[in-house]
Amino acid sequence: MYIRYLDEDVVIVVTTNAGRAGNVREVQAEIIDLVFKDKQE
Repeated sequence: MYIRYLDEDVVIVVTTNAGRAGNVREVQAEIIDLVFKDKQE
């Protein structure tokens, strides 16, 4: 997964070798929550 937030100057890359067993979208969502935690308040 590769996501760019141009306005925030942030790039998030999530990689895995777990194949389809790994839930990359869930991990991605958690990382996004952590990165933008202060902006949500």
